[in-house]
Amino acid sequence: MEVRPASGDIIISALGKPLFLGDIYDESTNTFTNQGVFNMWLDLLPDSTKFEDLNQWSQTYFFRQPEFYKWLHLGIDIHQHIFLKGSAIGDSQLWFSDYINHSPPDGWAQITIHFSSHGCKISVADVQLLLRMVKSYADPSAHVVSEIMYGANSLLILEEPIGIGETKESAEDRLFHAAKCIAEGGQDIVGLSDFAQCRFYSDLPGENPLSGSLIECFSNVEEILNKMQDSHFHIPVKATLIPLSIEVTFRSSSSCLDNVLYVLTMISNLLSEALNELFSLLADPLVQRTTRMRPYLMHFLGCLNQLSIVSNQILTIDESGRNERRMERAIHLWRTYFANRQLTEWLFLRRRGMVIVNSLLQDINLPFLATTELPDLTAGQSRQIFILKTVKRKDPFLEQFRLDFGTPESPEWSILDIVSSTNDHIDEIRSKLMEFAESDNGLDIQRFICTSSDHEDAHIITESVEILDDNIRGTRLLKRGNPSIYLLQPDKRMDIDQFRWLEMGFGSSRRSSHHRTLLLMGASGTGKSTLVDSIVNFILNVQWNDPFRFRVNPESCDNPTKLVTAYTIHYVDGMSVPYSLTIIDTPGYVGDVESDIQATQLIANFLTHEKSRQTYPTIDAICLVANSNMKIASSAQSNVIEAVKFLFAGCDYASKAHWCCTFASNCKKTPAVLETIPPSIFPTDLHYEFENSILFAPKRIRSINETQEDYVLGQMYWDKAWDNYRSFFSQWNSDESHWTVPPIADVARNPVCICSS
Repeated sequence: MEVRPASGDIIISALGKPLFLGDIYDESTNTFTNQGVFNMWLDLLPDSTKFEDLNQWSQTYFFRQPEFYKWLHLGIDIHQHIFLKGSAIGDSQLWFSDYINHSPPDGWAQITIHFSSHGCKISVADVQLLLRMVKSYADPSAHVVSEIMYGANSLLILEEPIGIGETKESAEDRLFHAAKCIAEGGQDIVGLSDFAQCRFYSDLPGENPLSGSLIECFSNVEEILNKMQDSHFHIPVKATLIPLSIEVTFRSSSSCLDNVLYVLTMISNLLSEALNELFSLLADPLVQRTTRMRPYLMHFLGCLNQLSIVSNQILTIDESGRNERRMERAIHLWRTYFANRQLTEWLFLRRRGMVIVNSLLQDINLPFLATTELPDLTAGQSRQIFILKTVKRKDPFLEQFRLDFGTPESPEWSILDIVSSTNDHIDEIRSKLMEFAESDNGLDIQRFICTSSDHEDAHIITESVEILDDNIRGTRLLKRGNPSIYLLQPDKRMDIDQFRWLEMGFGSSRRSSHHRTLLLMGASGTGKSTLVDSIVNFILNVQWNDPFRFRVNPESCDNPTKLVTAYTIHYVDGMSVPYSLTIIDTPGYVGDVESDIQATQLIANFLTHEKSRQTYPTIDAICLVANSNMKIASSAQSNVIEAVKFLFAGCDYASKAHWCCTFASNCKKTPAVLETIPPSIFPTDLHYEFENSILFAPKRIRSINETQEDYVLGQMYWDKAWDNYRSFFSQWNSDESHWTVPPIADVARNPVCICSS
């Protein structure tokens, strides 16, 4: 029974009884009278009833809950429970009486799924008319049925002997996972043995209880579950009762408070269980060996503590005596976090993952690390890494908690992909890992087990370092692989508002007196930031066979550039150009007039900033970056051209402007983008073509069936890309005059104006 304190209405379960609108409920005897009499009167009145289609389906899981929870969830509150126990008939009149009176044998685990279907609601349109019709026939303390919900209910009970080495709790967790597979229509029901038994009850008329093995009963269970979703078979499952007098409203608030206390007691018990299990997980040695699991578990602990605080606040005595809000909050907590064993399932999945990983590592004496924890290799060292794939995703439970309580957004968590695998697949991975750990090729090779989201599971990679460690000094590892990717660390850095100046010199005192500056401008998505990385790798003389690549920006290439950043690489011996180089990367133009005006003003402010004018007073090339495959001029590209005309008004910018055509896979054909820019719009046709996709491409080990020609294809693409960069930088091999950016006064005097045509 659910009470609405503000109105005195009661929502009560039908428990298999026939019900009609207008029936009178006597709470003292728990009976309905005038069966259908007033319903016939209502049928004679036009528009006397309302119909609402629900089409709702749900399942709830029972195990390790207080006994009263089962009664309460199935629709029997404390008042009805006491009445049934005290009556001559007792609870034998209930469709689930055998379930209530049954306990599993000693040494067996049990879990129950409650399936519930709500098809429609039929209610009285004019409640006042109904009250006038029945008042003369009923006791003032009675309630009258004003609304009926039609549907069906069933219970599926799974039981299985507790296995050798199992506890009752672990067996119940295993049964719970199997029950979820059944309830959600999974084809592979994992975790059940051949000894699993089931019992099935339904409140549909004519359906007798089923019992036997799951295989024997499964087809009949499926048939009844399908029948439950057919409205032709639905029966009354709930009724809304309205009071005939105001006095009933005051009496019903105590029932509401009783239910609040019972719900909060169950929440407290389940929170205590969850905390005990969580502390057990935190004490597991695997958590101490890895860095990823502990923050995940501690975040969950914070959620449990918050739930405990909120439930205690609800339990605090409300001096005003109004319990409606408390009941709503208690029921919300219960349904959202406890009713379907959400906490238990979360902990079960974490426990299952740890059990799987521990079973994989059993008798294997190899370090288990995250990829970021792998020690750096020095010259002459080699290692092999056994990769266990992880999947990064948001945790639905933690996301729901964030929405409810406004806690800080949780990150994407790394989950081992193998946790959701079948037992056969886990055994296959275990065999591969054993073979990996026991292999001995006579070489001094370090071996590790680690996790990564960038590889398939059970992927083995071999790494070696054949260069001196000094060559990558001043870097930070971003991604380990073949090749590994390193972030160049600046020796000097200055950040002012939306401007950044970064200088990298590798600690060398041998500097060139020559310096060149490139300004990159272009539409968003044309590959400016990747072009910067490619230029840096070229001037640092990185070759295809090197096991490393460099980046200057740690952010993903997919993230649009929002700042103006100047990267200065000071000359050192071994670079492919005989001078220091500054590359100015700018925000991408998007085609929106207002946004592109802001981008142009940002670039102007950067070029005229005191720091810029002191560090690089000249610009040697304006690099207009464009997608070579673009066949139609975009508004963003037009805005880039207008911005160049504005920024360098009064200068011979045409002689310094170059089209840098990216994504240029067809070197025999003129880039299509150049055909969209006639000389009348922009007086330069000097262009260079770049294909940068090869820069961070992984290098594979040559397979048996692969020809030498196929295998060296990557080397060919690399050589072609580097030839294009040599051609681009060869224009500055000899000394030549270059010009300065416009004076600050000139730029400040000109209003930024872009034509979006």
